[in-house]
Amino acid sequence: MVGCSNTVRRDGIVRPELVASVPGDTVAVIGGKVDPLRKAGLTTAIERVATREGFNPISECEQFVVAFDGKAPFVAAYGRFQRTDIEKKLTAGGGKPEQWQGKAVWTNGDTAAAFVSDQMVVAGMRPAVEASLNGKAGAPVHVKELIGRLPGDANLWAVALGGIPLPMIPERSNLANLQKVILDVRSVIVSANVANGVQLKATATSADEAGAKKLHDALRGLIGFARLSTSQERQDLLKLLDAIAVKQQAAEVNVDAYFTRDAVDQILALSPLPKAPVGRDGK
Repeated sequence: MVGCSNTVRRDGIVRPELVASVPGDTVAVIGGKVDPLRKAGLTTAIERVATREGFNPISECEQFVVAFDGKAPFVAAYGRFQRTDIEKKLTAGGGKPEQWQGKAVWTNGDTAAAFVSDQMVVAGMRPAVEASLNGKAGAPVHVKELIGRLPGDANLWAVALGGIPLPMIPERSNLANLQKVILDVRSVIVSANVANGVQLKATATSADEAGAKKLHDALRGLIGFARLSTSQERQDLLKLLDAIAVKQQAAEVNVDAYFTRDAVDQILALSPLPKAPVGRDGK
């Protein structure tokens, strides 16, 4: 498998073999360490859905990355997997076991899944999985550079080249202008530490200061609009909005926010994801 630059080895933000497995045309990556997220109660909804489907790799996963090339996602996970059990689940779920250059690959239409090693599994479009198996994959240099800029205490993070499309925003809504501004962004770095509540940091880099000012003003306007639209009786939501700070520095826009454990519970309560009746420690 191809190697990674030292930038992705620093501070153990992400295992280098995970970054080395993603497609070479990747433009955005989300990654995280599962144990801190589980202890913070941030994996329970996902685990509930997975368990209901009879397959819950999160319980065995230590680190993961989800890469996007603008068309389809690619997932790579590292952990202490029960390989035989997972292979049985892949077959039961409709996957067809095949041999590809002496390696086992489970295919289902255009998608595939395979173990790169006993500790690492990948899934995505078949060409991407095959590239990962034969060592011809690897995140682009600019993506690895963004990963190298992540703070050392990040438990959950995301990086992207270019703006991030927001499909949930209608074209004719009041937020359509924000979508246009975000698409002009050159790069985005987001990180969160969940050891005690959630400490969130994000940096968006525009082509110039004028572009950064547009983004800064759009984000501040969005937060202001949300605040005006929130009833004074919902002081809990108002405090959440007040916890978000947006500042511009030259061509960069920085967003900082800290949410307590109780605030995180409130945010999760607003989420459409299924709720799981478990504690924050995942028990």
